[in-house]
Amino acid sequence: MTTALGFTPISANQTITLSGDASGSGTTAVTLTLANTGVAAGNYGLVNLAVDSKGRITSISNATSIPATSIRPGATETVVTLSPVANAVNLDLSQGSYFVINVTSNVAITANNAPATGAFGFTVELISDGTTRGVTYMANTGWDGDVSPVVPNVLNRKVIAVFSSRNAGVNYSAGIAMANVA
Repeated sequence: MTTALGFTPISANQTITLSGDASGSGTTAVTLTLANTGVAAGNYGLVNLAVDSKGRITSISNATSIPATSIRPGATETVVTLSPVANAVNLDLSQGSYFVINVTSNVAITANNAPATGAFGFTVELISDGTTRGVTYMANTGWDGDVSPVVPNVLNRKVIAVFSSRNAGVNYSAGIAMANVA
C-alpha cells in the first residue's frame, strides 16, 4: 500500500545493524555490545584516570600519592613544644605546623625552613607562666587589624595565633584565633 504522499510503510521487521562505540544487530530487539576501553572492571582506590573526548575512561592506574591540596579526614599534625633560649624561639617549619611555646621570658619569635613553593600555614600556641611578658614576631608579619596577640599574665592561660604564607615565608599574614583561654 502506498500513501497519498508516495510513501510505502514497512510491512515487516527490518534488520538494524549498529557499529562504532556500540555494536549489535537485530530485528524487533537489538542487543548492544559496548566497545572495549581497555580498562578492567573492578574497584580502584585512589586513582589516576585518562578520559577521551567522548567521556570514556581509556586508562586507569593507582595513584602513589595524595596532593597536598587534598582534604584528608582524620589527618593529624606534629606538635612541637618549645621554650625560649636567650629570649628567642625559632620555629623550624620543617618539623611541624603546630608550635607550643611556654613563655617564660620576653621572647622574639623567628621562623625558618618554610616550604619553597605553594601556600602553607602554621599555628602558634603561647602559654603564660603567670607573668607579663613581651613577645615579638617575625618582622614580615601582617596582623589582622594590625593587632598582634598579647600573652595573658595569668598562669597557664594561652593565646593561639595562626599564620599563613604563599611566598615561601617572605611575608606572613596572621590573626588571633583564640585569646586568654584555659
